Amino acid sequence: MSLESGKKSAAEMRAAQREMISKAEAVQPTVAVMESNWKAMIDSQKAQVDTLGKILEKLGTLTTEERLLAQLEMQLRLLREDGQASREAMEQYRQTLMREAQNTTSSMESTMKSLERQVGKMNEEFGRAILQEQERMKNTSKKLFWISMIPNLILVVWELTRHIWLLG
Repeated sequence: MSLESGKKSAAEMRAAQREMISKAEAVQPTVAVMESNWKAMIDSQKAQVDTLGKILEKLGTLTTEERLLAQLEMQLRLLREDGQASREAMEQYRQTLMREAQNTTSSMESTMKSLERQVGKMNEEFGRAILQEQERMKNTSKKLFWISMIPNLILVVWELTRHIWLLG
């Protein structure tokens, strides 16, 4: 461009014309948007806006890291409390079992002592009964011996009487 006149020089105009011709020669692809495509594109954008609105509505209900940490802390506290309560219940149960074991042991010991006394008494009575039976058996044996001797004595007396009778 010429500074003095503010008009383009012939060389500049030829350069500009060549540039325009090269632009005109270059093939540029074009896109034709039909009305149905245009409406579908608009409907797609509306659906995207609706989806974005729903996402933004639910954004307030999403759990944040702080809320999640608070929830986990609360659950951890509850677990610790439950664990402590379980430990206390187990300790009470253990103490109850120990008392019951001691009571059962004491009861078993007293039962054993009672059984020992009863067994001793039964042993004594059984021993006495055996001695009595042995004594009775001796007496019965003596009686049976003398009873078994009666037929022999009768036979001896009979033979003596017959022998004396025959001699005399």
